[in-house]
Amino acid sequence: MLTISDLLVAHTVLEVLSTLERVGVFGYLKKRLVGATAVEIEDELNLNASMTEALLDFLVINVPEAINKQGDKFLLKPDFNKRELQNTLYFHLAYRPVLNCLPELLRSEKEYGVDVFRVGEYLRVSSKLHNQDAWRRLGNFLMAQPFDTLVDLGCSAGDFLIEVASLLPQQELRGVEIDLSMMALAEQGIAQAGLGERCRILQGDIAQPRAWKDQLGFYAGKKLAFVGITVWHELLFRGEDYSTSVLRAYKTCFPGSLFCVIEYNGFTLSELPALPSHLRQYVAVYQLMHSLTKQGQPQSPRTWEGILKKGGVTVTQVIQFPSNLTLYVGRL
Repeated sequence: MLTISDLLVAHTVLEVLSTLERVGVFGYLKKRLVGATAVEIEDELNLNASMTEALLDFLVINVPEAINKQGDKFLLKPDFNKRELQNTLYFHLAYRPVLNCLPELLRSEKEYGVDVFRVGEYLRVSSKLHNQDAWRRLGNFLMAQPFDTLVDLGCSAGDFLIEVASLLPQQELRGVEIDLSMMALAEQGIAQAGLGERCRILQGDIAQPRAWKDQLGFYAGKKLAFVGITVWHELLFRGEDYSTSVLRAYKTCFPGSLFCVIEYNGFTLSELPALPSHLRQYVAVYQLMHSLTKQGQPQSPRTWEGILKKGGVTVTQVIQFPSNLTLYVGRL
């Protein structure tokens, strides 16, 4: 059990890390391999030098594996860029506005999705850090599957499509995304990757495939492969029946298509204490954030299989991935 002082230090560390990331200190230090003084940081970023030095000194003491001080220069150590630290930092940044408004949310003075929002750009980075190994494994799996067009449902900024483009050189790549700001980032990334017309993003709600299906140019004989990566649990906020009705709509619109879902493994309150401590802590925080932000909860593999089958998906394979993720492979 953590002591109160441990909790206070851990909370302060996360707040300091988040603040210095937001104001650009870490971005600056990443470019300064020889390190930088607080005064140099002040000159570059127009920040208060004494406060900056105090915050970085605090991290040197409490996160010595990530930040070092040599003389009056601060340097980032290689461990600063480790996936676990970076994922934690960006996940916190994404949901920080929600945590800061908990009293107002509890009193119903503010509503998530109306007055309070998570930060999509930070969530994008966190998701990429957490899911990148799963992307690679899914890409390798798709290489052996016969299809003409890959469709990423809820593609965000298109990172998965860009990641697997070299593995699938003969296929067209499409993403479906409802958020215009994420679409703009996706189009920018696609252009920078030189994917041109081969990869395009469609604006649409993944819960309403009938509204955008014609944009895919689907016709008899054309083989589609759909992937939904950690997005389907969000539909569960409106109930299992709603989720299965959406799945049946896909089956009606795109019969016979390959349908791949990657989802987090969910655990009940009674199951959590038996998990290894690092997994228990991560899952507990993740599931809490979903409760606060009008998202459905992750489910057990058995439950996910049941939901997919109820929605008319013929599940052919269930493959466990690292990072508490499972791949469900099926046909519509």
